[in-house]
Amino acid sequence: MGTGVIQAVPEWVSRSRLIVSATEAFLLWLFGETGSPEVLGSRLALAWIGGIDDTTSPMVHAAASPTKRRVITEFMIAEAISQGEPYPGEPWFAEQGLPAGEVPSQGFWEAHASYTAMRSYALGVTSAVGWAFGVIEDVAMMTPVYWEDGSELSAGDRRVCAASLRELSTRPIQRRPQPQLSRRRPVGAAGSWLA
Repeated sequence: MGTGVIQAVPEWVSRSRLIVSATEAFLLWLFGETGSPEVLGSRLALAWIGGIDDTTSPMVHAAASPTKRRVITEFMIAEAISQGEPYPGEPWFAEQGLPAGEVPSQGFWEAHASYTAMRSYALGVTSAVGWAFGVIEDVAMMTPVYWEDGSELSAGDRRVCAASLRELSTRPIQRRPQPQLSRRRPVGAAGSWLA
C-alpha cells in the first residue's frame, strides 16, 4: 500500500482537502495498528478520491478516475455488498453506469458479500465515500469494528478512534492523533482473515 499526501480533491467532495488528507493519513496509521478491514476500505476510498497511489477503484478494482459518477457507482456496489445483498445482474450495473468490461462476476460478488471481512471492507468504502460526499456527517462512521484477526475492537478502543477522527474533522492538524489502543495488530497471515 503506497503513501503520499492528498494534494487536491475533486470539486464534488464536500470536505476540505486538509480534512480529507488528515483523515486519510490517520486511517493509514490506524490500519497499520489494527489491520481492520473497515479501515482499509475507508483509507483506500479516500486515497483513490484524493489521487494517492494509483487510480484503481476500491470496490471493482479497475483503473478509473474518481469522477462523481464513478464514485457514486463504487458507493452503490460497496453498499450492496456491505449489506450482503445477492448479485444484482448485469442490467443493474448498466444502470449504475459501470462499463461492461468492468462488471464484477457473480463469483466476485458472492465472495465479497459472503464473508464478514469483505462486507466490512465494503462498509469502510461506503462510509468514506458517503462522508466525502457529505451524506454521512459523522466521520466516526469510519471507526474500526474488527481487528485483522476478526475479533472485535473493545468499546474503549472504538471510542478513542472515533474521538481522533472527530478531532481531525474539525482541526486537521499536521501531527495526527495516535490513540493508545488496548493491543496491536496480530502479526503474520495466520492471524489474518483478510488473507
